[in-house]
Amino acid sequence: MLFVFVLFAIVVRMGVRAMGTTLARDRTAKAAHTFASDIELAFATAARQRAPVRIRVDSVKRSYALQDATDTTVKYRERSFATGDLQVTSIKFTPWSFNVMPSGLATSTLTAVFTYGTGSTAYKKTVTMQRAGLVKIK
Repeated sequence: MLFVFVLFAIVVRMGVRAMGTTLARDRTAKAAHTFASDIELAFATAARQRAPVRIRVDSVKRSYALQDATDTTVKYRERSFATGDLQVTSIKFTPWSFNVMPSGLATSTLTAVFTYGTGSTAYKKTVTMQRAGLVKIK
């Protein structure tokens, strides 16, 4: 009977470790895909409103906001990756702010690296955006 419990404990331990890495990969991918869809939302909102949309990011707070470029009190979307199911360990944005014009062009390109975990167990996803609005996830 003791043998059965020991065997069960070993199997459960192996499953928990595999589940942890699966959740880490899933969390990083989900955060990157959410950010990419919000970038596409910024292009659509700029075209629909016929006004520039500013994307302002904060790497320290792990958040970003889509807001009207002329009136910063009007926010279309705010999102934080500091807590919840989209939580990531770090995000590196380059640049930290840019505008999306109604013509469909952005003022600069964008690179965002989402990381979950530390050291050799860190999982990364990179989101790149070209000025014309093409968003890629690597």
